[in-house]
Amino acid sequence: MANPLYRAERCSDLTKEYRVSALCTSTEIRNYYSRIAEQYSTLAEAEELDVLTCLRALAASTEPI
Repeated sequence: MANPLYRAERCSDLTKEYRVSALCTSTEIRNYYSRIAEQYSTLAEAEELDVLTCLRALAASTEPI
């Protein structure tokens, strides 16, 4: 899982899975899965920002002088 885009997509997928799991009837389990979904959502956002930062750095390094 070295590719940041892959990690971001995987975290987004896991966020969706855990949000669906949060439809349980038990409040305790629902809260547990909601917290996990939020953590994966945060990880996905961080990975996406990492990709954007890398792309901006790449674009800046290839601009003509």
